[in-house]
Amino acid sequence: MIFIERTLNYSTVTNQQHDQEEGNEAEKSREEEDLLERHSRKKGNVLDGLVSVTRSFKEALSSPFHLISSTKQPDLPPNVVVEEVSNSDSSIPSIALSKEEIDRIRNPWQNSLIVKLMGRSLGYTYLMDRLKNIWKLNSTFIGIDLGNHFFLMKFQDVADLNKVLNEGPWFVGRNFLAIRHWEPDFQPEKASLSTIVVWIRLHSLPIEYFDNQILRRIGNKLGKVLKVDFYTENRDRGRFARLCIQIDMAKPLIAKLLVGSILIKIAYEGINAICFHCGMIGHKSNECPSQVHTNQSSVKLDTATPSSSASDTFGPWMLVQRKGKQLKKPVPEK
Repeated sequence: MIFIERTLNYSTVTNQQHDQEEGNEAEKSREEEDLLERHSRKKGNVLDGLVSVTRSFKEALSSPFHLISSTKQPDLPPNVVVEEVSNSDSSIPSIALSKEEIDRIRNPWQNSLIVKLMGRSLGYTYLMDRLKNIWKLNSTFIGIDLGNHFFLMKFQDVADLNKVLNEGPWFVGRNFLAIRHWEPDFQPEKASLSTIVVWIRLHSLPIEYFDNQILRRIGNKLGKVLKVDFYTENRDRGRFARLCIQIDMAKPLIAKLLVGSILIKIAYEGINAICFHCGMIGHKSNECPSQVHTNQSSVKLDTATPSSSASDTFGPWMLVQRKGKQLKKPVPEK
């Protein structure tokens, strides 16, 4: 009887000690949880706007996902930043590229040109075959159909690129091949080929003006100088100076230029359709929209009076007449 009573007293004491220890552990666990929660809110792991709280192993087993909302934004890689762009329709997420990424994706296309055949649409295979025969390059080049009748030509050798760019103008049949340098962010559906590369001739330019700096100043008045002709630069030929320039097709051509006190007339190689009324490329005087509009709105007089038209500003000297091969006359039989 005494043994049973002692055993019950020991069991009671043991249970009281165990309950006290569990109470202490629970109180300690709550204190630790409060400390950890406050610490996690200051330095928490951010995931999609929520903060993950560090907890005990027991709590992790009972509730594996315990998240507390937070307004802190997630940490993103330094090269890519996701932003919300305000739009009239909706918010559009955007990706900002680093300078290193931009340089990396653009560098492979530096030796490239964008071409478009004016006035005619050709298939990719046929156009590539014709260009290979016309250009006769030393190395191979790659053609990519960009859509909207634009093609990108990527050259392995920069010498081939310079040949295509400087030895034009080029024609496929009777159609002019417009060429421009590749430019970043080129979108064919939004692009209009407003610039072309042509060779110009400066007639009656005195030989002392055949100076590289002077020639480039003259050329930059007409467009953007890309190259000075070899014979012009070396003054081997003095009938005219020859420059390769990039001109804006949206603006009238410059037909005359005053250099010092010398009036120079300018001719454009390879361009057949020049309007002598408005100076634009792509149509002739009888097809000029401004000329037709003027004729329709003006009152016809019985006696024709000379009008102050642009005939003195533009004229046939702007065209370069290519000398064709003369056919040999047949020798009469005796």
